[in-house]
Amino acid sequence: GLTFSFSSISSLKQLNALSSIRRLDFLTLSPEGNPVTNFSLWKYYLLYRLSHFNLRKINDVDVTMTDTILAEQLFSSLGNVTLQQFDVSRLLYLLPDVRRKQVLSHCDSVEQKKNISLKQAEERKKAVISAEQKNRPSGTEALSVSALAYPHLQPAARPKTSTSNRCALSTCQQLVDEVVGSAITRHSKLQALEKIWSGVLRDTVRTAISDFRSLDSTVEGALSLVQDQTG
Repeated sequence: GLTFSFSSISSLKQLNALSSIRRLDFLTLSPEGNPVTNFSLWKYYLLYRLSHFNLRKINDVDVTMTDTILAEQLFSSLGNVTLQQFDVSRLLYLLPDVRRKQVLSHCDSVEQKKNISLKQAEERKKAVISAEQKNRPSGTEALSVSALAYPHLQPAARPKTSTSNRCALSTCQQLVDEVVGSAITRHSKLQALEKIWSGVLRDTVRTAISDFRSLDSTVEGALSLVQDQTG
């Protein structure tokens, strides 16, 4: 396992670097000195980003199946949206050399041709994604996950953006904002449910016990209610 104390980890993208290590079972990221822990969804992003490791504990707390499922629900849309913005060359760049050759060997339609149509480019991209999914070895990253760490151009080297590209960027930003907003809302609802769940369960059990203690009156009341609704 790894422990980070006062490491000044302040953003989610810094957590992406952990995907390059060979194995990780336990991770401790102390709230002191690591501002990223102030973000309520950092743990779920970490689980999604490092899903190929099957982390067992984070900050000495066991990772449950519920945690893993919630992480997938929160961030899979973001990964898929990011992946759809890549062309074939960028998709292949995400793969190690060995996996890149394996994908290309299972994907005859992916050929290096120039001047192809937009439809052909989309079919080529779908073929690469499909081949990668079918032939992905266990314990390796999915493309939709590794796409979140794709290195962007530095601002000084970034080419001028055309009107169509600006529209595409605006649409992508809107999608990301919607995904993040939905994730935060879902997380807030889950936290609220966790606070009241014990009380709801306790009241339900009390009501059930009370009904069983006065079973005759409970049955009579239920029958009376049915008769009133059908009458």
